Amino acid sequence: MTLYDETHLNYWQQALSQNPSPAWRHVAAVMLGKLADPASLPFLIGILQSERDSATRAATATALGRIGLPTALDSLTYLMNHDEEPSVRSAARSAIDRIHTKLKLRATQKEKLQSTASP
Repeated sequence: MTLYDETHLNYWQQALSQNPSPAWRHVAAVMLGKLADPASLPFLIGILQSERDSATRAATATALGRIGLPTALDSLTYLMNHDEEPSVRSAARSAIDRIHTKLKLRATQKEKLQSTASP
């Protein structure tokens, strides 16, 4: 059972994409990160490309890191290398590190499962 449903996800996505307040968009990006729903990944990547507010871009990068899927790596790497704001570049770097850590953990867990399953 999840603590939210699709209505919550849609609410925060709409707030992030349509609210005129940068502060409110930032909150929406943080909330989407807390939900960490893989279904929001394409949406968040799109926000990285269109958002003008640096705090919201940083929060969006962090949200992608919390989701932890490697499909976000290209967008985060571009952001890390090209964004004009140091805080956004730093958030992108942290998100990339978080994704790599999750990938390594998954690989380690898979290896352990395979070694215990072998006769």
